[in-house]
Amino acid sequence: TIRTVSQEVTRVAGHLTIEDGLKLEGATTESVLALSGNLYMHGTGPFIPATPFSIIFEKEQSQTFELNPNLASFHEIIITANTTVMVIGGDNGNTLQLGSEGGGGLAIDAGGKLMLKKNHLVIAGKGILNANNQTGHVGFTGSEFSLRSATSINSNLYTVPGADSIRRLNVELTGAGRLALHRSLFVTEYVNPTHGYIESNGYLSLVSTRAGTAQLRKSEGAGSIIGKVVFQRFIPRGKQTRYLSFPVSGASVSELQKSIPVTGKFNGANTGNGLSSAPSLHYYDDVAGGWVPYPVASNAGTLQPGKGYSLFIHDGSR
Repeated sequence: TIRTVSQEVTRVAGHLTIEDGLKLEGATTESVLALSGNLYMHGTGPFIPATPFSIIFEKEQSQTFELNPNLASFHEIIITANTTVMVIGGDNGNTLQLGSEGGGGLAIDAGGKLMLKKNHLVIAGKGILNANNQTGHVGFTGSEFSLRSATSINSNLYTVPGADSIRRLNVELTGAGRLALHRSLFVTEYVNPTHGYIESNGYLSLVSTRAGTAQLRKSEGAGSIIGKVVFQRFIPRGKQTRYLSFPVSGASVSELQKSIPVTGKFNGANTGNGLSSAPSLHYYDDVAGGWVPYPVASNAGTLQPGKGYSLFIHDGSR
């Protein structure tokens, strides 16, 4: 069964249920359904309208979006001021894809929120996230976010404090648009900057836990991150030797010392109870005959990206 959404805004006063097998599409990409109730999408197969339409959540309270299809595609989702949309269902990480060749994407007005759990949020086509720099927030909990757009307009991401952790960030921007981060974003698996710019503004963190450390993947195209990135490295307590490398440029030994003591005969070496004067940080140089203490002069020495280091951690020093 095919149902067509009018080109004008159609308001639904109650809840809207899209049953499994129902083909709902827009008359044009300007077609809009404005909901003051909840949205329930049944069935597990993909929901991909031939002509995608838009959804407006406008209750100014909490609204539920039950996303059961493994993929649901819309031209745009708009969340009005002070409206919180809770996405439920899809325990296996169902995908919400927004945007089309006509634009669209996701727009969240001030005070509004889109709360995702394991879902994969994709902005595609020429879609944009908060094209007018609206300050509404997206909440991520174990989610994935992909921005794959040909737009020339910047996307702006404001996350929800405490719901700002994603597994993967994929950015493939083939237009002039960039992704700008305006709140903290913690990535637990990897950042994949295929094309385009990510403006971190100091808000991007690569997380390290006992289970693993997030990666910054090599760009397969012309992808780049502009701004500071926080790189974490999980190290358990206790006396041990750890083999480390650093994926970012410009990091100094003095910055490493903010978390872990580094001893040796250089200016700025750590001293105190339980610490010796023996060098604790080395790099390997085959020509020099093995492990070479580092730094030599002072703790202003920089740590080279991708170079391997051996770090001895004194017992109780963390």
